[in-house]
Amino acid sequence: MGSQDPAYKTESATAYGQGDIEQKAEHAAETASRKVKKMGERSQSVISDVKHKMGDNVDKAMHATAHRLERTSHHLGKAATYLHEHGSEHLAHDMGNVIRRNPKQSMIVGVVLGFLVGRMFR
Repeated sequence: MGSQDPAYKTESATAYGQGDIEQKAEHAAETASRKVKKMGERSQSVISDVKHKMGDNVDKAMHATAHRLERTSHHLGKAATYLHEHGSEHLAHDMGNVIRRNPKQSMIVGVVLGFLVGRMFR
């Protein structure tokens, strides 16, 4: 039987083809593995960049918020001191003076507050 036998040729070709297919499959798996690794490295780089940028923005926002809270605290402290020193009657008198000096702005504030209170109780 030797190399001239058709069955031998078929088996030999099949074995050769199978080996070739296995090599190609192994090569494809290695290529895919390298590409996945590169994608992972790129993803880490992008994630790192996003974290860095977000960190900067979060720091800025927190700083601005702290500054605003500090200002609000200062103003509330002044208001508390005023109320403590002058009482509610003096507050009503001062509010009347402010309204008389600024009638248009007072009307706008009244309308806006009325609208907001109306929306709250809907």
